[in-house]
Amino acid sequence: MEHLTFTGIKKMVINTFNCKFELAMATLGLIFCALLLLFTSSAVSEAHANRAESASAGKYCVANPTADEKVLLGRIQYYCSSPLIDCKAIQPGEACFEPNNTFFHASVVFNIYYKFSHCAEDQCHHGDGSGMVITTDPSTPECHFV
Repeated sequence: MEHLTFTGIKKMVINTFNCKFELAMATLGLIFCALLLLFTSSAVSEAHANRAESASAGKYCVANPTADEKVLLGRIQYYCSSPLIDCKAIQPGEACFEPNNTFFHASVVFNIYYKFSHCAEDQCHHGDGSGMVITTDPSTPECHFV
C-alpha cells in the first residue's frame, strides 16, 4: 500500500477540484445551450406567427360557391370533430349561426382552419377546390371573420 504524502494529498484535492470544476462548466454549457435553444425557438415561432399574420392580413378562406353541399358538410364535420378547431361560433344561438346555411357555416369553419394553419393557401383549397381565398371581408354585423 502506498503512503500518502502531502504532495499526493494535494494532487488528489486538485484533481477532485478539477473534475468538479469541469463538471460544473459542462453543466453550465448545457444550461446555456438549452436557454439559447429556448429563446431561439420562441423568436422563430413568434417571427413565423407574425409573418403568417401579416401574410394573411385581408385574406379569408371561404367555401367555394360551386362546391357540392355534401362536400361542404363533410368538411364541416371533419374540421369540427378536431379538438384543435373551435366550431362553437356556428352553433344555434352563437354569433355565426345566422345565416343558417351550409355555405356560410363552411366559410366560418374554413376560415378558422385557415388561420389555424397559418394561412397556407393550399390548406384553404382542401385538395378539392371546396374552399377559396378571398380579399373581401365576409363578416356580417354579428359574425366577424378574423
